[in-house]
Formats: sequence, C-alpha cells, structure tokens
Amino acid sequence: MKLLSHFRALLVVLSLVFAAKTSAQIYPVQISTQLLPPYSGYLADYADPLTERMRVLLQLNDLTQLQYAVRLKIVISGNGFTLSTKATFNPPPLILLPAFPHLLSGSELAPYLSSANLDFSGFTQQQYEQWQRLPEGYYSICITAYDHWNPAHMQLSNEACASAWFMLNDPPLLNLPQCGTQLTPSTPQQLTFSWTPLHMASPYSPGTEYDFELYEIRPEGTDPNVIVQNSPPVYQTSTALTLLNYGITEPPLNTGFSYAWRVRARDAGGRDLFRNNGWSAVCTFAYGSPASTLGNAIQLTLQAQGLSHRQGRCWWNGASILDQYLLQVRKQGYSQWFDFNTAATEQKVNDLEPVTTYEARLKGSGPGGIETDWSAIVAFTTGPSPQYNCNESNILPDLLQAQPLLSAQPGMIFKTGQFEMTVKTIQATGPPGWFSGSGQIRALGPLTLEVQFLNVFVNDNHTVTQGTIVAMSDGIDQWLSQWEQLYTYDESFLYSGDIDSVYIDENGNLVIVDANGNTSYVSEDYDGGLLITDSNGDQWIVNPDGTITYVTGGYLPLTTVPLTPEELDILKKALQFIRAEFDPPKLAQLTQNLQQQTQSFTQHANQQQQALLSGTANNVTLEEYPTLFAHTEKSAGAMQLPAQQLNYRNAEIAYNEGRLLARFSREANSDQELNFIGQYLSVGGKPFKIFVAEELAKNRTPDAIAVDAAANGIKPLAKQVVRKKMTKNG
Repeated sequence: MKLLSHFRALLVVLSLVFAAKTSAQIYPVQISTQLLPPYSGYLADYADPLTERMRVLLQLNDLTQLQYAVRLKIVISGNGFTLSTKATFNPPPLILLPAFPHLLSGSELAPYLSSANLDFSGFTQQQYEQWQRLPEGYYSICITAYDHWNPAHMQLSNEACASAWFMLNDPPLLNLPQCGTQLTPSTPQQLTFSWTPLHMASPYSPGTEYDFELYEIRPEGTDPNVIVQNSPPVYQTSTALTLLNYGITEPPLNTGFSYAWRVRARDAGGRDLFRNNGWSAVCTFAYGSPASTLGNAIQLTLQAQGLSHRQGRCWWNGASILDQYLLQVRKQGYSQWFDFNTAATEQKVNDLEPVTTYEARLKGSGPGGIETDWSAIVAFTTGPSPQYNCNESNILPDLLQAQPLLSAQPGMIFKTGQFEMTVKTIQATGPPGWFSGSGQIRALGPLTLEVQFLNVFVNDNHTVTQGTIVAMSDGIDQWLSQWEQLYTYDESFLYSGDIDSVYIDENGNLVIVDANGNTSYVSEDYDGGLLITDSNGDQWIVNPDGTITYVTGGYLPLTTVPLTPEELDILKKALQFIRAEFDPPKLAQLTQNLQQQTQSFTQHANQQQQALLSGTANNVTLEEYPTLFAHTEKSAGAMQLPAQQLNYRNAEIAYNEGRLLARFSREANSDQELNFIGQYLSVGGKPFKIFVAEELAKNRTPDAIAVDAAANGIKPLAKQVVRKKMTKNG
C-alpha cells in the first residue's frame, strides 16, 4: 500500500511539472509576420505604407487585461550577418486591446527598421549606409513582443519569422548592333542601338533610366574595357527607352573606325538595384572599312542584250582595283538569281529560253575586302527559235567570238548543226573544250533521239564544232529523210479513201484516182500549194506550177496555224484518255508480247533454214532499238514465214503504236509540242481545228469532243506514223 501511495505522489508531481512547462509556451500576445513579393533588400521598403511589403499582426489574447503596452524586438539575419533592435532603443509603446487584432502600420514599423536603432554583426553600419540595402542572398525577419514597462525584458509573445530571397538585378543585355559586327555606312547617318532590360519583374522597373555611352577605339585593337575605363566617350546620353536612334544630329562616325558602347541601368530614386553598378558588358562594332569606302566610290554600269533564242551577252565598265565580278541573271518575274563569276568585263549567258525577258545585275570585289554596291538592274530579251525549212543547209552562225568551253554539266544545251542537244551525262576527255557523254536531241516536234557524243569539241557559245554524235536509234539523217525535198503548201485537203494517183487534166482540173480506179475532182485552190492526205496517211503536194509531188518517207502537218486555247484544252483532255489507256502496265504487256513473238519468229526461222538450206541460206536478223521504234531489217533472200512473221509484225506494230501514243500523251508536253501534234491531227477526215469548230457548233461538250479526238484522231495518226516509219525501215 505504501508503494502505491508513493507512485501516486510521483504522478502528481510529474503532472504539475508538465503543466508548468506547457503553460510556459502560451503567451498572452500572438504575432504573425508575412513578407510580400517581390522581395526587397531595402529595409525602408518594409516600412513604406504605400507598398506594404511586410505585414505584422499582433493580438492580445489575455481577456483579464484591459490593455497591454508592448514594444518589439526585430532580428534580421542572413548569410553571415545579423541586425537586431538595440537594447537601449525605447520606442513609443504599442497599445494592444484584448481580442482585437492590431496590424502594424508603416509609421509604427519605421523606427524599428532605422539603421540608427539596429545593432550590426557581419558587416558595419557604415557599409549599410553606403549600400542602403541588405547583402544578396537568403534572409529572415523575426519579431517578438516584450512588456514595454518591465525593465527585465519580459517576453509576451511568440517569435514570428518570415523569410525571403533578395537578389540584385542583372544589367541590360545589348542587342544591336551585334557585338563584333561590321556596319555599312549610310547616307545620311542612321544607326539604331537597342538593348533588353533584365529586371522587368522588379517593382522598380518603371523607375529605371539608362545611360548610353559610345567610345572610339584608339589605337585600333585596344581592349574595349580599357577604353571605357580610361577614355572619355564621344557621345553619351540618358533615356527611359530601350533603344537609341543615332542619326544626323549626333556626332558623325568615322568610316573605317571601330567603336565600343555600353549601357547602364539605374534606379531613378538612386537605389543600388543592379549588379556591376548597372553597367552592361561592352560591345564593339566596326563602322565600315577602308575597303568598303573604296568599293562604294566605284559605280558599275551594266549593259545587256539578247543575241539569239538561247544566248545573251552582258558587259560593263571595269576598275583596276577590282579583280572579280559577280553577275546574277534571272527570268523576269522570278526571285531566284543564277550566279556567273568572272574576272573579265563581259559574260556570255547561255541555255536561255526563247522569247523570254531576263534581268541582270552586277557587283565587283577586290583585295582586302573591297566590294561595290549592286549595279542597276538591266533587262534583255531572247529571240524566237529559228525555223529551218526542209533540207535547208543554212545554219545560224555564232555571233560572239568563241573560246573552248572550260567546264560542262548535265542540263546544258549544245547547238549541233540545226539541232539542239540537251546534255544528260558529260565528262572532259582532253584539252579544254573536248568532251564525251550522252544527251537527247529533239529532231521533230515531240519526237526525240537519245544520242552519244564521242570526243566532241564545244566552244563557250555552247556550239559543237568537231567530233561525232551517234544516234542510239535510227540516226538523225534517217529521221529527217522524209524531208528529201522542199515542200511548200498553204492549204490541206483530206481524202476519205485510198488514193492511187493524183494529176492535173488538160483543163487544169485537179483529179484524184482511188485504188478502185474511180476518179473525183477537187475544187481546192492550189495556187499556194495544196497538201492532199488519204485515209492511209499517204500524201501528195500539188505545187503552184501544177506539178504533183508524192511525199516520201514521212508525214507532213495538215496545217501550220497554232491551236487556240480552247482547242489546246480539248487536245489535252484527249491525250489524258490516251495516257490512261497506255499506262506503264499496258506498255509492259506490249513489250512482253513483242519479246515472245520475236523469240518464236527467230526459232521458227532457224528451224526452217536448217531443214531447207543446210546452213547456207541467209539468216533473218532482228534488231530491237531502245528508243522510239522497233523494226525488222531483212537481208536479201530472207525466207518468208507468213504465220510467224505476221504474228511478229502485228506485235511490232502494236508495240510501236503504244510507245508513240505514250510519247504523244506525256504530261510534260509543252504547248509548243501540243501545237505540233494538233497540226498533224485529223478526226473523221477533217483537220482537228475544223472538227473541233464543227462539234462545238453542235453544242457538244469538250469532254465528248476529246473522246472522239482520241479514238478517231490520235490513234489513227499514230498508226499512220508507225506504218510509214516501218515501211521505210522494213
């Protein structure tokens, strides 16, 4: 029982001890402290009633007191420093009423934040007076209330603390002119200096001013930081803006000199808010150069002219101080320029388009960075493409003196006789001007030849003057064998049927005899020459003198009048139908069929020869040409094998027709090429132009007309061309 009573006594004692300790943590006055961003390192800001950077709230919770007079103790601590209220400081008492919160005003806080009433540790009061701010970094402000009348400094409240980061603002960032750049002098003088402020989040940004300073770097190459520390500026001013226009009212800058500039941000109220005292880094720029001064004094006068449908010439005045010129040429209305670099004072411009206007401009350069301004832009126009008559031997001469072409590349256009060759591959084969490679020659309208050129000489007018160009199919001379004589006609007549002969009777009447011996009279006028074409594509020219000429080996256009835009549109639609039918799978099928029939024909021919001629008969030779036409060349005495040869011949015709129709219907065809096709085209026995006009008069749609033109015009035209070509080759 005694042990139990002792234990109870111990519990009572411990309870009294803990109760006493707990009651010691409860103060009659409660304080809360709050710092409001943006945080300031200036203590005076926390006492400013207009900004309200710090809120201190006191409340007397002892309801037994009618009022309580208190005083405060403030402790400000940071990285290595402490400021605290002096023990001897005796401010007026703060009177608290029970249960009524008391928010301290700026005037009540001001005496506590005055440096005269603070003890300093970690840095001196003199340093603070010089800076008027706290050091950068993390700091806290703690406030405690004490009994104002108790000399024993009796604590009446909790210690209420608030913390914040205080940082100085960075100085401005210089933008233009960019550091280390060279500026081109202008007349009148006009420069723009600009910078970016890096303190816009600061509460003091609206009150910021900027000091601008400009220095001349003398002697050249001196460290600009040394210049700004030891030399007076050539110009200085202050502004509230973040840019400065340096114009004709400011001191003139000297061309060829280097300059340094800097900007200082400062608080209009004199506060130290910026690192490095607000000064930016120093930037430099060069104001022109002696070389640019010389270059600007040279005025280049450019002239230009079109020499032919493919060539232009540009020439200009030179200057001894310039050793290189950059000529730029572009098609009028286009933005892309093409460069020509030369040391001469003239330049040939090749590979141009016919009847096209071009623009050119020029600038020169020299040693030491000398460079002129661009010349005025001049224009020149190329001529039309030359028109050669059949079998004409005249060739337009080069108008400019020629030198060997030093370099060449694919895409260039070389003139070879009356034709133009577009280079596909090329390589130099010897001294300057000599080349070998491959290309493509347009021999007749949309029909082209793949060619190889072997060790040809090309001059800088892009004219081939020596060497050999070999066609990879029939050869240019065979392509143009249809033009064995000069044909002249200005009217065309289509005959529905097969013509046997054409003649003029004793009365001057034009008479046609068909394959069955029937005669008919033609009333068309042949004073300017008349072209007669029958259903098979055979053609005759009725000459103005009454003589009749049979057109051999080729096919002449029915008209030379260009198509109208509406006729071109209908022809394009018709060719779209052809292109859809003779697509790559269709052409592959025709090719495969030709290969199969070729193999069958060859095997059957060999078998027949071995059986009948014991190896002594002539062989039948097949050559397949890689370009437009495949055809059979038969040697003398070749055996006739009707079935196999007929199958092969039909496959050959279908193949050639398909290839030709695919070539006719290319999407890449130009209007010039479409005009070429349209001038040859007849539909239902009528020239294309007449057919279209009549069908439109019947209110037929362009699509319907195009369907007929494809089926009854373009396909028969291909058959006629292939038949004549294969008859000539076979």
